[in-house]
Amino acid sequence: MSQNGVLKKSEILQGQKKTKCIELQSLGGSVHIRPLSEGEAASIREEIMEGGKATEDGKINFDPKEGLQKIRNARNKVVAKGLSNDDNGEGWTPGEVGQLRKDAIDELADEIVHYSGLENEPTFRAWRKYDEELKRAEEEAAEELAEDTATQ
Repeated sequence: MSQNGVLKKSEILQGQKKTKCIELQSLGGSVHIRPLSEGEAASIREEIMEGGKATEDGKINFDPKEGLQKIRNARNKVVAKGLSNDDNGEGWTPGEVGQLRKDAIDELADEIVHYSGLENEPTFRAWRKYDEELKRAEEEAAEELAEDTATQ
């Protein structure tokens, strides 16, 4: 650290590389994560918002099928960027992240968004609300299917 506790530019820029070890309930182990830079967060934010609009109540309005894909892609990118490289220095790709279980991706994305200080940002709050609404719709559809099957 610089003299008198004042950080140098190089030290400030290293903050994005600071990692944290977290325990993953969904996978029964721990991983290292790092915060997203503002540039990375802005890129993901733009991708989510393309073709949609965040409302003040924390929702994103766009075609549901397109919205689901945007949310999945954004989560995978957050996780790919926020997972610390493995021992070989290899990073993750969004495609590799997509091979994980959904609960693991959700848990990792939530942890990385929180560690990056983005949890209160409208776009990142909106993806959580969108996902909750989608889960409710899927549960209702499953209940309707079960009822239809029971009456046949």
